[in-house]
Amino acid sequence: MGNISGIEGFILRGFYPNSLAGTQQNVSEDFTETVGEELDATGSRVDFNFVDGNNDGQLWDSDDETGPDPTNFTGGDRLNYPDSEFNGQDDVFVVDMVKTTVTITYSDGTTYVATDGFRMYKMLSGDVILNPLDSVVNDPAIRPFSDWSKLTITSVGNNSGNANLRSVDMSTQDDDLPVCFGPDVLIDTDAGPVAARDLAVGDRVWTVDHGFQEIRWIGSTLISSGAMRTSDKHKLVKIAKGALGNDLPRRDMIVTRQHRILVASRAVRRSFRLNEVLVPAVQLLKIPGVTLIAAENDMRVVHFCFDRHEVVLAEGVKTESLFLGPNAIALMSPDMLAELSALFPLLLERGFDIPPARTMAESDRGNLKRLVAAL
Repeated sequence: MGNISGIEGFILRGFYPNSLAGTQQNVSEDFTETVGEELDATGSRVDFNFVDGNNDGQLWDSDDETGPDPTNFTGGDRLNYPDSEFNGQDDVFVVDMVKTTVTITYSDGTTYVATDGFRMYKMLSGDVILNPLDSVVNDPAIRPFSDWSKLTITSVGNNSGNANLRSVDMSTQDDDLPVCFGPDVLIDTDAGPVAARDLAVGDRVWTVDHGFQEIRWIGSTLISSGAMRTSDKHKLVKIAKGALGNDLPRRDMIVTRQHRILVASRAVRRSFRLNEVLVPAVQLLKIPGVTLIAAENDMRVVHFCFDRHEVVLAEGVKTESLFLGPNAIALMSPDMLAELSALFPLLLERGFDIPPARTMAESDRGNLKRLVAAL
C-alpha cells in the first residue's frame, strides 16, 4: 500500500455533522454547503498523508455506490492527519472530492481569486480539507503563504475525478527571501575564494558533482535592518566559524533562513537512511554557534544559479546554489523572472522541473523533525 507524506492543506473540522458513514449516496457530488465558508489561513493549516488503497498513485473517493454494500469503504483511499481518528482508525476514508475556487485574502486586505486552484476532499469523519494545486503553488503572481490571512470558498465545480497527488510543501514559503548568501561569504571558484558580492555571470564556481561550472544568473535582494529587527522571517542565519565541525565554516558565514546546507551525520542516516541531505539553515539553530541575527545595517544578499541545481563550497561548507523550484519562483520580482525566463524559456511553464542536487530534508517533514530533534 503506497502513501505520500508531507502534503499540506487547510481544514474545516466537523463541517458535516454526525459523520458521513453509510450516507455517501446523499453527500456525493454535493459540496455547495461549503460555499462562503472562511478559514483562517494559519489556524486551519494542517499536514496530512495520503494512503493509496489500491496502489494506483491517484487519490479517488472510496465509496462504492454501485456495489452491494454502499457503506463498505474497505480498501479505498484514505487521508491521515492530526486528530483524524475516526471509528478507531487514524486513517480516514475520502468520500468525494472536487476542484474549488478560493479567494485568498492577504494580510494587507487585498485579495487574489485562485480559480479552480484548490481541491476539496470530503472525509468520512465529516471534516473537509482544502489542498492547493500546482496552479497555486507555482504561480508567481500569488504571494507567499506567510502573507495569507484568510481563505474564502468562492465556488465549487463538479466531481473532479481521480487526482494525481504529490507532496506540496508550503513551509518554505514562510520566508519572503530566496536562498541567498551574505555578501561577504567566500565561494570557491577557479580563481580562488571570491566574495559572493563580487561574483559575476560567467564565473566558474567549483561544484561537488560537476567540477567547475559557469554561473548563468545572479540576483540580489536588499534586506533592511528595520525588517530584520521587527520580523523573524527577515532575520538571517549566522553560522560561526567551526560550528559545523572540522573547522567549518572557515569563517563566520551568513545565509538566509531557507538556504540549505548539506548535512552528513549519523542522525541523517538514522532519520533518512541516506548519507547526506540538504537542510534549511534555520533548522540547524540547535547547533551551538548557529544563531538567528538581525544585521545592524541594511544588507544585500546574493543568489546565483547554474544550468542545474548544484552543491558548491562556501567558506568550505557544502551548500546549495539557487534552486529554481516553485517556492523560489514565487518570491522572485517581475524583473528577476523576466531575466530567468530568457535563460530558461520553460521556467514558468506548467510541469517545468529541475531536479534537486540532493534530497531536501523538508520533503519529508516527519524525518526532518526527527533529524532536528537529534541535532
